[in-house]
Amino acid sequence: MDSMCLDQHFIRQVSQDVVKLLPTRSAPSTSSEIQQRLGLDMHNNNAPSWVASSASSSLKRHERKEKQQQCAGSASPLYEEVSHKHFKVTTALARHLYQRIHSSDEGWSTFAVPDPESRLQLRFQKYLQRYLSERALSSKLTMLCQVPFEHATSIRADMAVTLTDIHDDHFFFPFLIEFKRNGSEANVKAATAQVSEYAVHAVRCVPRFREQLVGLPFPFAMTVCGSSVDVFTFVLGHKQPSCGRRFPKLYRVKLFSDAQVQRVPVILDVLLSPAWLAYFAELYTTAFRHHARKPVPALHLAWPQQQQEQESEEQDVAAVVEEFALSSIGLEESPWTPQEPRAWSTHTQTVSLAADGPEQQQTAIERHRAVVNFETFAGDVVRWNDAVLKRISSTAAEQVVKMWNLVHPDIDVSILDIDQRTCFLRTPYLGTPTIHTDGHLRCAVEQLLRLFFAGYVHGDVRAENIVVNNKSEAFVIDFGLSTKCDTIAPGGYNTWLVERHPDMFGEVIALHRPEHDLYSLAMALARNRSASAANAFFHWFALARSIILRVLREKQQLLENKGRQQEQHFGEDHAGQQQLQLVGHLIAAMETATIVH
Repeated sequence: MDSMCLDQHFIRQVSQDVVKLLPTRSAPSTSSEIQQRLGLDMHNNNAPSWVASSASSSLKRHERKEKQQQCAGSASPLYEEVSHKHFKVTTALARHLYQRIHSSDEGWSTFAVPDPESRLQLRFQKYLQRYLSERALSSKLTMLCQVPFEHATSIRADMAVTLTDIHDDHFFFPFLIEFKRNGSEANVKAATAQVSEYAVHAVRCVPRFREQLVGLPFPFAMTVCGSSVDVFTFVLGHKQPSCGRRFPKLYRVKLFSDAQVQRVPVILDVLLSPAWLAYFAELYTTAFRHHARKPVPALHLAWPQQQQEQESEEQDVAAVVEEFALSSIGLEESPWTPQEPRAWSTHTQTVSLAADGPEQQQTAIERHRAVVNFETFAGDVVRWNDAVLKRISSTAAEQVVKMWNLVHPDIDVSILDIDQRTCFLRTPYLGTPTIHTDGHLRCAVEQLLRLFFAGYVHGDVRAENIVVNNKSEAFVIDFGLSTKCDTIAPGGYNTWLVERHPDMFGEVIALHRPEHDLYSLAMALARNRSASAANAFFHWFALARSIILRVLREKQQLLENKGRQQEQHFGEDHAGQQQLQLVGHLIAAMETATIVH
């Protein structure tokens, strides 16, 4: 990966608070594993020299081919692990599993774990068959053992559950199970790695999987290591390495860890519920429709309305579509970076909806889709789901957090330390830079006044640093250039040319004052509203200035009333008087503010 990109070491550091990303490669990563696949034993001292030479050459060819495939966009997805909290659909599913497992006493009370792995599989198969029969699922689901995959017939999963009414020549495995004789740490890791590799092959078996499966939970998987059971699902996304070509990346999501094997029926009640059966049925019909050698019949595993009303948790699982940003992160040196990515660098994966009568309703597939957007971010900012990470210097971290707490006391921000010089500021994702209404402007003025009253200025007020959420609430962000009033900003920098105050031009760098920020705020709204028409720009600046003056005069009136009450009961309020003087100064400055040609 390019040195300017976020490396795996950083991802592991950030994972403590934001995302847990534990890379696992589907291809063998060590020399011994590769040699084993090649049928060579490099530790055999009696082996002739040509064997070692052949192994070395084969190893080099394998590594060279792997690197070429990665930069050419290999058809086989790699996989990594992320927390279930990064997708609403998996968050709801994990919560549902947790609630059902801890609230239900149902289970295989007579299931005893035998020692040999083969006997464990045989006993589990017997109990699973009984479960399908008791739940009246035998006609809908089929259990398979030692399952081969279409593109890798030599690799076989221990067990799989699939839909009964599918063609014999179709490889469609929505549920995979891997067994180990006991729950030792080595066995758990091995089972997780194996079921991840099986999931990769299961995804590859789906025709045009890069189009059909993007953002969808597929497949489910379960590892049974002695008496311990882990539950997973996988979500197909994309990764973009330094070579610039995007290739598939399968994200492994652990839904539940270390459940007792006797609790498997409760787990299956959730994962094989009517909602998920309808989802898998529609996914199969959609994916194999144009690939079948003969017409694919419509599978009638619909989600009954009565069942939907009774199982609110199931409805919760099926009702969400999650926007999830998956991107490589460029760490370009820059004194500022907006929170929102540039429009030209964004690729959107659209969500298709099926028509149902006069209204557009989501299909079973789209109700379960976890990923709809892929975004490439510029600079040193990345949005990861509902969190935003921005690289800042360690020396500025304390000041930036202080400014955030002054302006947005109700917003949780934190610092993730990377090394002695670099750290990342973690903030919630607050919206897009679309300031254009009176209400947005009022919010921004009120927030800047909090900064001014504390003796600070923002220093970089522009359209990109005022974001608006879906509730039409505006937020001033990016306090990397905030300084004390009447001081020079770091490096003498002051916002973009369009929003920059006339006093800040020239050879002599002026001291930064609050009125400069308010001028930049008016210019930011004018820039967003006027497009390219010069006359409209002047009009919107005048309108923005009048709104700012109105807010300042309202604040002045409130401070005067508060001061009189304070003086009557507690004596003179010196802090209030200073705030009142500052507001009066800002009113005078904004009354004379004009755009300089």
